[in-house]
Formats: sequence, structure tokens, C-alpha cells
Amino acid sequence: MVKGVPLWYLAAANEHFEALYADGEFLSTRKAAELIGKGKSAAADFMAYFRENWRLFNRTDTPEPLPEAEGHTWTDERSGTVFTDLGPDYGLSVLTQGEFRSLRRDYSKLWGGGAMSRADLAYKYRFPSVHAVEIFTRIHGLRQNSIPLTDTELEEDGVEGAVDKVIESRRQAFMMKLQQKEREAEKRDAEKWRTFEVNAHLIAASIKPLPQPDASTLDALLNPAPNPYALVISLSDIHLGKTAYSVDGRLNYDRREAARRAVAAVRDLLTQALVLGRPDEIMLVLCSDGLQADLPMLTTTSGTSMAGQTDGTYREMVEDYLALAREVIGICRAVAVTRPLIVEGNHDRTSSLLIGLLLEQVYAGDSRVQVERQRGDGLIFLNYGETSLAFLHGEYLKSSKDLFRIMLTAAEERGLPLKSRRLSFSGHLHHERVEDLGGIKHHVLPALAAHDEYHRRNFYTGAEVETQAFVIRRSGGKGAVFYTSPSVLRAS
Repeated sequence: MVKGVPLWYLAAANEHFEALYADGEFLSTRKAAELIGKGKSAAADFMAYFRENWRLFNRTDTPEPLPEAEGHTWTDERSGTVFTDLGPDYGLSVLTQGEFRSLRRDYSKLWGGGAMSRADLAYKYRFPSVHAVEIFTRIHGLRQNSIPLTDTELEEDGVEGAVDKVIESRRQAFMMKLQQKEREAEKRDAEKWRTFEVNAHLIAASIKPLPQPDASTLDALLNPAPNPYALVISLSDIHLGKTAYSVDGRLNYDRREAARRAVAAVRDLLTQALVLGRPDEIMLVLCSDGLQADLPMLTTTSGTSMAGQTDGTYREMVEDYLALAREVIGICRAVAVTRPLIVEGNHDRTSSLLIGLLLEQVYAGDSRVQVERQRGDGLIFLNYGETSLAFLHGEYLKSSKDLFRIMLTAAEERGLPLKSRRLSFSGHLHHERVEDLGGIKHHVLPALAAHDEYHRRNFYTGAEVETQAFVIRRSGGKGAVFYTSPSVLRAS
């Protein structure tokens, strides 16, 4: 959606494209003003728009005059762009052909068995208001009982093919609803687990005689580990809000599946680790690309568009991630004192800051939860026993050898000693890697997120979909490393 774009912008861009962008450089504002016959102020606004949207007009053939509008909407056949004049209040809507088809389906009750509301359409397709969506649907004659396919799609697929598409959409909607019901059932199971009704047999050997536990915790029922340790559990790079499909085109990753995997992974890794006894504390890595998008426009923090690769609105992603964070913190808190480590990622830096601040307020009076957020250096630095630990997302880490300087500086600035054993953890790459740097052991953490279309088409699909938990011994440094069981992915 481009709000308030004058129609002469499009005409000028089509007519003068080769002069406005030549040899990889854009025309200056002064020369643009002379070329299009406008004042410098208007030319400056126009060039700002053109620099952002020049690819819409980039073509090898000779530009033709802008097509005449039929009523309030028209399609540029050369680029497939759908233009809709929403009037003086909202200006010109510009959607790709793919976005227009997707909107048409989202608004139809026939597609998937349910229609998206106008408010949700406004969020997803970047309309300035619900009223703008009302104008758009009225101009295009769209109703919630409209056929969810365009005339072109009907011609290409035929009647039978179109019917098959609609049936498949409803099948996918059914599967997503089923996963939602399973998720609700798992939440009830998680509550039982926190009250020691589930998995009791797995830790029965560590039960103290005649325990008098706090009803909200399990640690009173657990003997401390003979060899004291802290447990680091990673939920880095789950990309909640991302959509991914199997090779045969079936949806296999969305918001619900991301949350389901995360909860299942935490429970699975805790179950494995508790055979060692109760840990001193649990360090739970959160955020670090926990969300697929960082802004209501559905972009990463730096502005890369995630449109077409997301499940739901930005608001839904944040709400779901906060609910997930509280659930996994609650699971860990029932076992031991828990430190949620809020690591900021390149997909969700702003959201991670917000989530960290909110969690600090939520757990401000809870002695069993201590939220840790990144400092200005983009790092979380902690000491446990003989070990110094550093956590970062890793997108700015040009060389792992820089970690020596990074950890030394972090310890000095925080007034903490740099211990004899040093571990660092980063995400971002979605695959496991371990480097012994001769003084620091650096772990690149794998991810639970499924492979999306971009990574699949570029063959970044060999990495194991999993996550890890690390035992950090108070004396002796890193011990065991646990991996998620295959059952964590079983519902995919």
C-alpha cells in the first residue's frame, strides 16, 4: 500500500525511467525537476518515491504510456501490478498480482472455510485504515462470499482445478485447527507437569523422603545434583510467525507449530537433564529471532520485507510469543531458579527489547526468575563457577576470533572477572557449529524453525532441525550436551 501517491508520479516514472535511473545511478533532484517540469520540493518527494519503488518500472522494452484507469482500478500488464485509486484520503494502493490474489482469498469465506476481517486485512496488506479496505473491496467488487480466485486463475486452472484448490485450502484449514486443539491439550498437560502429576516417574529416584514442597515448584522434591551445574537451554531462531511448506506444498510451519515445538523442546531437554539431579539454575535463551518480523509492516528490523512469508499480523506474533515465553519460563521456574536471556536478533531487535522490558515487569517480584537483557554492546555476559558465558545473536560477528576482544571488553565494562573457562553462544545461521578457538569454545546454535521457501530454493536445507541444552558444571566447565528427541518434531 502506497499512501497518498499522486497519479503523476506513475506517469513520470514510466515516461522518464531511462533518464531517472541510468548506469546504476539516480538522477539528481535539480535535474529531475527540470525533466518533469516540477518545483524542487515536488521533485524531491517524487525522487524519494522513485528510489524506493524504481523496480516497479524497470523493464527492457520501451515504456508505454500509463494505462487508462477503468473506474478506480487498473492493472499494468507488463509488471502485473494492480493499481487502485482509493480517493484523496488514502491515495493509490499498489499491490503485486500475487498480493492481490492472496488478499482475494483471505477475504473469501470459501477459501479455507473462513474469511479474514477487514481489520486483519489492513494489518497484513499495509492499508492505512479499515475504511481504506472497505473502499478497496467495494471498488473490486469483493465480498466474503466471492469466488476466491481471479478470472485469470479460473481460465488457467479450469473449473475442476479451481474446485481442487478450494478443497485443498479447506483441508489445510482443518489441519491448522487440529493443531490448535492439540496445542490447547498440551497446555493442559504442561500445567499438570508443573504440579508434578506428569513425568513424576522420571525423577522418582531423586525424591527426598517426606518432602514438604511449595505447591508451585518442583525443586523441593528434587535432590540437588551431586556435581552442581547450570543448564543452558536454547530457543534461538524459532521465527514464530514464519510460514514454511514441505516439498509437496503442504504447510508444515506456522505460529502454532513454532510454539508447540518450543514447549515440547523445553520439556524434552529438561527431562533428559534431570537425571543428573536438580540444576543450580536454568539459563533460557529467548528471542534471538524468536519472531519472524519486527514491525507492523511485516519487515525485519532493518526493513527487509517478510510479506508473503508470515502467518498472522505483527500484533498476533507478539501476543503469541509473550504467551510462549511465559509458558516456558513457568516450566523452567518449577524446576530451578531461571534466567531468561533476552538476545536481540536481526529479525526482531525492537520486539526483543519490548519483550525483555515487559518480562522484567512481569517477574519483578519473583525471586525465582531473573530476566537478563543485552547491554549496549549487544551481548549478555555471565559468570557461573569457573566459566564465563557470552550470548549474542551473531549477525554482526565477522570472525569468531573477535570473541576474545568481545568477551574481554564485556567483562571489564561490567566489572566482572574473566574466568579460566570461556564459552560463547550465537544463533542466526540455523545450523550447529562448534569452534575451539584456543581459549574460547564457540557454539553456533541450531534452530527448531522449518526451512522456508527462500532457504529451500537456495539449498540451505541440510541442517538438522533441532535445539540443544548444555550442562555447565560449577567446577569443570561444560559437561554434557543434550539434543531434542525426534518426537519434538513429530506433529509436523
